[in-house]
Amino acid sequence: MQYQNVRGGRVKLHPIINPPSEFEHPEKGDALYAMEIALSLEKLTNEKLLNLHKVARQNNDPEMQHYIESEFLEEQVSSKVLFFPFPGSNADFDMSKLCEGRKV
Repeated sequence: MQYQNVRGGRVKLHPIINPPSEFEHPEKGDALYAMEIALSLEKLTNEKLLNLHKVARQNNDPEMQHYIESEFLEEQVSSKVLFFPFPGSNADFDMSKLCEGRKV
């Protein structure tokens, strides 16, 4: 602004409005609703990874199984821990399904 004024320009300041939130929920509030959406996305991702792991097992592809386990499923287990402190998350997320067929 200072540089623009020095050069003979004008600075017009307009009020800044808050952008609309994608996670607004009238009963639950923004944060809880956003966490529920994140948890459902984690569940979906976990389900798809387990399906991919199952296909690799059915096709006798241990390299692909190991890759999925080491690169993705371990991350799913560690991110699962982040959701434990939230209400209802323990009941909604089946840890045994996440670790199906694995020694953890």
